[in-house]
Amino acid sequence: MIIVDRKTFLQLPPETLYAKFQGEFDRVCIKGESFENDWMEQSITEMKCDSSDEYNDIIATAENGTRFELDLECEGRDGMFDEDQLFVVFEKPDIAVLMKRLERCL
Repeated sequence: MIIVDRKTFLQLPPETLYAKFQGEFDRVCIKGESFENDWMEQSITEMKCDSSDEYNDIIATAENGTRFELDLECEGRDGMFDEDQLFVVFEKPDIAVLMKRLERCL
């Protein structure tokens, strides 16, 4: 893993696995295309829903133990524009180790 600044991060290719870093890791995301001073991102814990109302309904029932689905094809803009933001970038060996570990969860 490597920590990079925003300028370096924006130059990384789509499909880069990362987390924002501020002394600790934030949620893990997959980077999409960069444009201007922003980028598209896909959280690996994105809930599948079609509207904010549906999202609220799912959350309300999920808190009672109801299952819900992930949506790993739902990108959104980061939109934070924090010039001082740092990023932890997973390199290929890190992803391979993560995949092996996740396989044990099956």
